[in-house]
Amino acid sequence: MRKNPASAIASVICITLCLILVGCSSETDVDTEPEISYSDIPLVDLRHEFSISASDDYIPASVAQIIVDDEGRILVSERQEKAVHQFDSTGTYVARVARSGRGPGELSQYANGHLNGEVLVMSNNNGKLTEYRPNDAGVYSFVQDHAYRLPGPMRGIRSEGEFTSAYVAVDSAQIPFGVIPPDFT
Repeated sequence: MRKNPASAIASVICITLCLILVGCSSETDVDTEPEISYSDIPLVDLRHEFSISASDDYIPASVAQIIVDDEGRILVSERQEKAVHQFDSTGTYVARVARSGRGPGELSQYANGHLNGEVLVMSNNNGKLTEYRPNDAGVYSFVQDHAYRLPGPMRGIRSEGEFTSAYVAVDSAQIPFGVIPPDFT
């Protein structure tokens, strides 16, 4: 003997409703979290340490990246100007580290900065990695251009005395290079 499909559906709906009513009507012990007493939260003292603002030497326009090295030197890269400016730890302008151009140490397009210790490398510069290091006065200066044909954008650098390795992103995976492979030079 076959059951009517409408009767079967009605039975399923009836059983489901009964389960929902039973589940909702039962009381449960719910642990409530204690109320937070805001008077117990310590206050944070905020103070203005320094600021970087417009001067005769620097007019902020399109800041893309701010990097602070281990000595407190501040490097500000500008996307539109295609330049990198250096400030001391108090925010006083020191020098322009890199500027727009196509010569050695110059940036032909906006470049991402990567800092490891005292090695600053600007990447995505038309297939070049441009290396800067602090000179005797502590000002980052151009060292050399590395013409690598990287398979993707560089995401970071590693250095032990010399610039010898890079992390390159390819299809969302970061590939560390112990030594830059010869096919990229």
